[in-house]
Amino acid sequence: MKDLWFVLRKVRAAFLMQRRPLFALCYLLVRFLGSTSHPFFGPARCLVASPSADIWKWHRRLGHLSFDLLVRLSSMGLIRGLPKLRAQKDLVCQPCRHGKMVAASHIPVSQVMTSYPGELLHMDTVGPARVASVGGKWYVLVIVDNFSRFSWVFFMEFKDEAFGFVRDPVPRLRNESHKAMRAIRKVTMAENSKLSFRKLRHDLVFFSIYPSANGVVERKNRTLVEVARTMLDEHRTPRRFWAEAVNTARYIANRIFLRAFLGKTSYELRFGRQPGVKHL
Repeated sequence: MKDLWFVLRKVRAAFLMQRRPLFALCYLLVRFLGSTSHPFFGPARCLVASPSADIWKWHRRLGHLSFDLLVRLSSMGLIRGLPKLRAQKDLVCQPCRHGKMVAASHIPVSQVMTSYPGELLHMDTVGPARVASVGGKWYVLVIVDNFSRFSWVFFMEFKDEAFGFVRDPVPRLRNESHKAMRAIRKVTMAENSKLSFRKLRHDLVFFSIYPSANGVVERKNRTLVEVARTMLDEHRTPRRFWAEAVNTARYIANRIFLRAFLGKTSYELRFGRQPGVKHL
């Protein structure tokens, strides 16, 4: 206790003599706690070098991925560049609590309905956004492959621009897989987009359904919006950068989320090799 009384006397002197007593108090306490191991305060620790520092770093790098899934991915070795992480208790991320609040969950999918990538596509338009993006976009077109859950996002100024973006990835997927694309399930769109979709391919079946019946793309929309909102809220980034945040969320989601019942990432199911996150 002798050292503690010495510090208290120094603090009292700082309050009486210094111009900035609050700065002097913080300086003295930091020096005392950082340089000694007093039984009153416990042993000194460097929080920056603690085991939880790595899991927090990768939690932020991978779009605020849940801690349980992050530790699970690191132990399975499915992603190159991701180190082994140890589970920590009582980790609470405030941006995650704010950005991932939901009213009700979607009904989970209980089986894999397709047998290869590109057989069935789900698509939906999201918007308009509250503010225009930096590039003047208001809508997002989300396309999800049913088998791998690999997704694409395209940003549009008007909702009827959807056909111009779908026209390129559909033939590309048909050429990559060398198998037939059988159907595209899309949420009801503008009337001129419907006419354009009918002219795309005669051998494709199009399902125009309501959002509540297209759970695959609705869950993907929710995931992308939550990750993007969380990244924006953490650093208080202006909302006009929402398009960049959504595109980053899509890039991360394709590489870290596992396909249910298959145990592989969306990237590996589509390209046949494990994804890497060392560059993030």
